[in-house]
Amino acid sequence: VITTINKAAESMLDVDSTSILNKNFREVLSDDYLKLADKIYDQAAQGARYIEVPVSASVSGVPKHFSLHYTTLMDDGGQNLGAVLVFDDVTELEKAARRLASGDFDAQVDIASDDEIGKVGRVFNTVGPKMREYTIMRRSLGLAMEVQRSLLPRTDPSTPFFDIAGKSVYCDDTGGDYYDFLEIGEMENDRISVVVGDVSGHGVPAALLMTTARAFI
Repeated sequence: VITTINKAAESMLDVDSTSILNKNFREVLSDDYLKLADKIYDQAAQGARYIEVPVSASVSGVPKHFSLHYTTLMDDGGQNLGAVLVFDDVTELEKAARRLASGDFDAQVDIASDDEIGKVGRVFNTVGPKMREYTIMRRSLGLAMEVQRSLLPRTDPSTPFFDIAGKSVYCDDTGGDYYDFLEIGEMENDRISVVVGDVSGHGVPAALLMTTARAFI
């Protein structure tokens, strides 16, 4: 028998609370919901005290998404007194998550509740700005990587006595490794100078120091 119902459940079932209170849930649920209810009760019969399942439904033709929480009520002697079903409407959270996944970092939700859904919503609202900062940083690092690698020799020197080749593989996007082949004057006597440098550390600080050293050369 349904004794109380919250707003999310009313929205999900597309009913008014006054029309279903004090009725058996099998009188008011559709076949799809009855199948879900039987599945939950089967888990409860196997000893599950708390069950949480996602539920999607069409309410007045509008797709909705809910999180259903089932809790078994027991007395001190272990007798089953009934159950509490709580529906949390997560439709707006689901829509905002899809916007964020598509690259809309301004996606936000307005969930005023203090339950776990409200807490998730508040955490979710911090994700977009952090992802924007991370994306900007990644773009800057990508540009720094292109600039740094442009400082390395594009071709290997050609001499009649040696086969010379060079390559730098960074641990991070940027680093402090540097090498170059320097032609001094007219390369008298087929001489060539090789410069190799390795700044301690990794990442942007090492890359900046390497770039400064390279400017002096």
